[in-house]
Amino acid sequence: ILTVLNDNLTRWLVIGLGKHAADQVGSSHAAVLTIGTIVYVMPFILLAWLSGWLGDRLAKRTVVVAGKLAEIGIAISTAVFVAWGVDSGPQIAGIPLGLWLLMGATGLFAVQTTLLNPSLIGTIPETVPAERLASANGVFAMATLAATLVGMAAGNWLADITWVPPGEGRAAAGWLGSLPFANALPAACCLLGVALVGWLVSLRLPRVPPADPSAPPPWNVLAKTFDDMRRLATSPQLAGAAAGLVVFWAVAAVAQLNVDQYAVESGSTTQSEVIPLLVSLVSGIGIGSLIAGRFSARGIDAGSKVDLGFVPVGAALMTIGCFALALSATGVFSNGSPTVWLVFPMLWLGLLGVGAGMFDVPLEASMQEKSPPGRLAAVLASTNLLVFAGMFLASLGYY
Repeated sequence: ILTVLNDNLTRWLVIGLGKHAADQVGSSHAAVLTIGTIVYVMPFILLAWLSGWLGDRLAKRTVVVAGKLAEIGIAISTAVFVAWGVDSGPQIAGIPLGLWLLMGATGLFAVQTTLLNPSLIGTIPETVPAERLASANGVFAMATLAATLVGMAAGNWLADITWVPPGEGRAAAGWLGSLPFANALPAACCLLGVALVGWLVSLRLPRVPPADPSAPPPWNVLAKTFDDMRRLATSPQLAGAAAGLVVFWAVAAVAQLNVDQYAVESGSTTQSEVIPLLVSLVSGIGIGSLIAGRFSARGIDAGSKVDLGFVPVGAALMTIGCFALALSATGVFSNGSPTVWLVFPMLWLGLLGVGAGMFDVPLEASMQEKSPPGRLAAVLASTNLLVFAGMFLASLGYY
């Protein structure tokens, strides 16, 4: 929860500040959002081999604790970049150096998440009975989405109170305004506070022996990546689940960016006004995740406890939600305030989210159930590589 919270808090803080910086230099919002997304997803593509080896070679708790410790340093770096100013420095490719540094900070969070994720997700099948795997994934998804929602809201709020347009002279109120870099202090306190608490909590993770302590270091990165992908492709069940997850996250990447753009084109004037739309989407995903986890009693295969029958139902709901959203009216904000027409895009985003949750949770649980225990982290890392390659292409398509 705390990892996802800090990750989303930083991303939406940078999105908000980046849009302001783009306005100052005449760049398009879509360009900034696309570049930021690419910076974020590239570590997942380039470092998948390393995250898989670490998760199998070392105890997963060791990887998680080290990753959470690194998050403290990344949070401090991000706060320094915010204090320096998003519009500071020379322009590089039409974007201020300060914004490049902030987007680089999101890339550092992505590196941390890349190395952490297979070990973190891999603790679920190591500590949960097989018959509770789908249910545990549903709860895990709901908790993750709750953290995503809070991170989105907090990041947008921080973007609004951190940015000070040149010449306006607006500063932090009261005694806070007399402190150095006062406008960066709320962001610094949030980022560093969440990182510190997360590291302390990680120390209480259960100790489970490494899955494959004799795994040799992958000196040939390309060969290691190719071997992991080949093993994934040779299992029709794993390959099918991975393909479904690629489609899901590619759509999710576009949907998240599109929500922000839709709000801007519909009359939104602050980042905080984006929150109701995001709440609808994320709440829907949470509901769909709980439905799939709660009612997944058995699978098609003998001995399987994961019901993949929810996947086509979720796909149908996502399709309906996407088409309905495309037909929704713009102009749902008037003079910086929401109108009654906001209800309809919120409804369709909620439906899209419910379908997404029902689509995602069974596939995630199936990957964990069908993966060989000694290669669980490698399978999850290979899937992450494909997922974020899909997100990379989707972000280019979005632009």
